[in-house]
Amino acid sequence: MGLFDSIKALLPSQKNLNDGREAVFRKNVDIKKRFEVMRKSVSGTMSTFYMARDRDTDHIIGLKIADSSKTELFEQRFKTLKKPSEGKIAVQVEHPHIVKTYEHGTTSEGETYMVMEFLKGNGMHTMIYDQDSMLEGRRLNLLRQMAQAIAAVHEAGFIHRDICPRNFICSRDCQSAKLFDFG
Repeated sequence: MGLFDSIKALLPSQKNLNDGREAVFRKNVDIKKRFEVMRKSVSGTMSTFYMARDRDTDHIIGLKIADSSKTELFEQRFKTLKKPSEGKIAVQVEHPHIVKTYEHGTTSEGETYMVMEFLKGNGMHTMIYDQDSMLEGRRLNLLRQMAQAIAAVHEAGFIHRDICPRNFICSRDCQSAKLFDFG
């Protein structure tokens, strides 16, 4: 039994698939027309995450736009795996500790984007680095939530290739951790 199996044995079994719901995929979306970007939330290694308003629904959402020049180099390393896109994985896996993804696709400029729930909180890696006092007494619970999210991805038949704290966001009250990046 490997490490993942050992961790999985400790976790409650949860249904995590979206009952066969088809992924919402759109091509050639004009981001500037469709969304009102309110502010940049965070820039990662491969993408930028914005707080935005969806003009179609008038909802506040998280808009993740990948930098194709960076993601192409990364994806070339894994092209023989025939891995589905991050967006396809994100819309197919539902779990309380995974950020909801509503749609994914390509922009009119050819960039990959995802429309996700917008969460107010802090990156787990920042909280760990800053030794945030909010983590006191909550580490085990947050770690359990993170493991449940990764287990849900794996149970859905996908491999998460970048498990690390920077791919999780922690709620402001430090009670909940959610996976928002799918490697």
